[in-house]
Amino acid sequence: ISHFQSAAICSVGPPSIRFRAALKWARSALTFFHSLQGYRVVFDLLPQIAWMGQTILARHGELASMGNIASEAAAAAISADQYDTALEWLEQGRSVVWNQLLQLRTPVDVLHKEHPTLANDLLCVSTALEHASSRGESIQNLSTQSNQHISMEEEAQHHRRLAEEWERLVAKIRDIPGFGDFLQAKKLAQLSSAANAGPVVVVNIHKSRCDALVLMAGLDDVMHIPLDEFSYEDAQTLHQSLNQLLQAAQVRARDTRLELRRIQVHATADVGFPSILSKLWSSIVEPVLNCLAITASSTENLPRIWWCATGPLTFLPIHAAGVYNDSVVRYDISDHVISSYTPTLNALINAGEYHGTHQTFQGLLAVSQPNTPGYSELPNTTEELLQIQKRSCDFTVHELKGPAASIENVVNGMNTHSWAHLACHAVQDLIEPTKSALCLYDGHLELSTIITKSFPHADFAFLSACQTATGDEKLSEEAVHLAAGLMLVGYSGVIATIWSIMDKDAPIIADHVYSELFSDAEPDSTKAALALHCAVKALRQQVGDSAFLSWVPFIHVGV
Repeated sequence: ISHFQSAAICSVGPPSIRFRAALKWARSALTFFHSLQGYRVVFDLLPQIAWMGQTILARHGELASMGNIASEAAAAAISADQYDTALEWLEQGRSVVWNQLLQLRTPVDVLHKEHPTLANDLLCVSTALEHASSRGESIQNLSTQSNQHISMEEEAQHHRRLAEEWERLVAKIRDIPGFGDFLQAKKLAQLSSAANAGPVVVVNIHKSRCDALVLMAGLDDVMHIPLDEFSYEDAQTLHQSLNQLLQAAQVRARDTRLELRRIQVHATADVGFPSILSKLWSSIVEPVLNCLAITASSTENLPRIWWCATGPLTFLPIHAAGVYNDSVVRYDISDHVISSYTPTLNALINAGEYHGTHQTFQGLLAVSQPNTPGYSELPNTTEELLQIQKRSCDFTVHELKGPAASIENVVNGMNTHSWAHLACHAVQDLIEPTKSALCLYDGHLELSTIITKSFPHADFAFLSACQTATGDEKLSEEAVHLAAGLMLVGYSGVIATIWSIMDKDAPIIADHVYSELFSDAEPDSTKAALALHCAVKALRQQVGDSAFLSWVPFIHVGV
């Protein structure tokens, strides 16, 4: 153990070797004290392992090979009753790449007032580094531009120099009195602001133990709720069961033809879904609600709650947990709370800050693709836009339909509007998740393209497509999906789907959502979670509670 410790803290050793040594030190230690010391070194070294000087694809590769280290370390900290440390480590070790990109976009207003030259230098390098990070493998296709050949190696060297310059500038800023914490990982006192609008429940799933860590406004300490009736194996089993149900229903694309398929698997779904949702209720949701003293209510004025899941639980519908078997007493999470999700606490804090900067509503961009070349028809996307227009009153709605919904026009529209409604096909790329995309008339608007943009008026987005919040199973802790990408570029809240939706259900949801969002003198995107909650209730009344494939996929992410 002492040799692992010596190798881990050796300042001249390669970061990758020190990282592995620190992990072995943490895992081999005989006491919690020494184990947590090892994990602290692990998290100190993590930014050097998934380094900004690498492409996003390369960083994701490094992270995928590590496994769920954040959950492992958090479980160790929880066993030592150090709940604040557990929460901080879960924040540091998850959505690593998103957090790095957020750092590059962090406003530097205070720094700019006191040290404008340094702030401008950092801004320039951050912008260049952000674009370099997204270069992917496409650089090999570049040949000549302005008579200048850029080889892959030259581009990679430029990228590394930018990362080194960024680190140099940040270190220089931290040496200035009053800026010692500049872009440092947030401590509990800062993370607590995530719960300003309601409790945030971080559910840590590890093979050694499962726990909920809760942040609440007005509560200085982290509330710990042991989940003794749930295990990592349970999460894996439920995930596998859900995947089997979804594969049987072929719900990987929004399609009018899904109606017949889903009727054929309806009986299987009726049996499969209740067991999944019942287990989520009894082992996770009910213990949390009991500890928070939240009871069922028949009113619409329900408390909000944010779920932040880890491991296999990230792919399970906590927001739909309940006991739906007619032969026993019925329990339904939607009778107790209005559920939202967040990839991390930091994402929720940033979303709240984004929302606070928007002064006036700049209109809604409504995109529909009833006939995308190469894909099945989606006739009800046109109906969706009709429902939006009907509910929008005198507010500006700019439509892009069919051929007009090109990549360029959609990006330009997102740049000038506050809200975006995107009714189209979408694809999840399992090999290279940042190539997951919205399918527009002239091609794919990829996640890798979206995250290079900065939409100044961005506030709320509705992704009425398939798998827009599914994520990559090899990167369960990284939230690599379209909904998270839109939050990164400034959208405070996103309505998305965790599997495909029935084409005929989308207009019903859109109608009720925008009826609520446009009901006040000024559109308010912070009502999106409530609006979706009410819309799903209305859909359930039409299709029945047992039509899980129809109503469960809709989720809200963000504020």
